[in-house]
Amino acid sequence: MKRMLSLIAALAALACSAAAQDSFPCELPGIDKPITPEEAVSHVGTFRAVCGFVAQTSHFKKSDGRTHLNFVHPYPDQPFAVVFWNDVRRQFRTKDNEGFYLHKQTCVIGNISTYRNKPQIKLAKASHLMLKQEYENRAKNCSR
Repeated sequence: MKRMLSLIAALAALACSAAAQDSFPCELPGIDKPITPEEAVSHVGTFRAVCGFVAQTSHFKKSDGRTHLNFVHPYPDQPFAVVFWNDVRRQFRTKDNEGFYLHKQTCVIGNISTYRNKPQIKLAKASHLMLKQEYENRAKNCSR
């Protein structure tokens, strides 16, 4: 019985560890040193963390369900944006997820691409978007 409980506890710990790694990529080089929205243009094609101020949010529910978070300045002057669609939007705890990040220091993790010559991350998972304080706490836990 003791072995069975030990095995169950070990499997649960392994599952939690795998889930945590899935939501926060500790193995990413430089995870403890995110780049700024302005630096993102020099990192197109790489998987990085970008942290900065969300200046504008938009949700296009009547068209294709896109949500945009524009960093530093509103569109069209944003140096960097995050975009995601309804499949990712449903992963958030609140319906007004983009409003939660408005005017806050925010971090995103993902592959940097471009759209109309502006760098962006197409958010793959809601867990890859977080407030900067949460990001810093998670990055600290990677080195432990």
